[in-house]
Amino acid sequence: MFNHYRHDWMNEIQLLFGYVKLKKYDKLDGLMEKIKIKVQRESLISKLGVPELVVYLFSFQSMVKDLLLEVELEQEIRLNEIMQDTNSISRLLMGMLEVLKCNAHDSEDEHHVKLQLTADSEFFNADFRYQGAINPSLFRERLRPLLEHYGPQLQWHIQMEDYQAVIGIAVPLNT
Repeated sequence: MFNHYRHDWMNEIQLLFGYVKLKKYDKLDGLMEKIKIKVQRESLISKLGVPELVVYLFSFQSMVKDLLLEVELEQEIRLNEIMQDTNSISRLLMGMLEVLKCNAHDSEDEHHVKLQLTADSEFFNADFRYQGAINPSLFRERLRPLLEHYGPQLQWHIQMEDYQAVIGIAVPLNT
């Protein structure tokens, strides 16, 4: 995992040096903005407060080639401070990504999932926006164990089409 992470950062540094060496200064602003966003995103992920989930999210791309994961957090969320059962939410989020990973593995198309995490005074929200070929009946079959295990205490919203799925999960806080 760390080799993949280090390799990604080395690529960014090589691009930076390449632009400077070739005197392509006009491209530096865009690259620096991209690096800044990446650093901010990684900082927010690392502050989620659940080590197992943090490691899983950071290592996902190094282990999964069939599905591109983008995690989006607009603000700092410390799950360990707003929820009692962080292990369950951690397993739920990882389980959802595993279902999406299995779906991506079943097809040779390009697959992308954007995971947006937000929290307000009442709920922790996880929205999965999946792009890629999807088999709705097989997808529902794979989701069923998660829904049965976590469903009663959560609010779910699932929308599926042939090439996309949107899954919204709202978890009441302090549960």
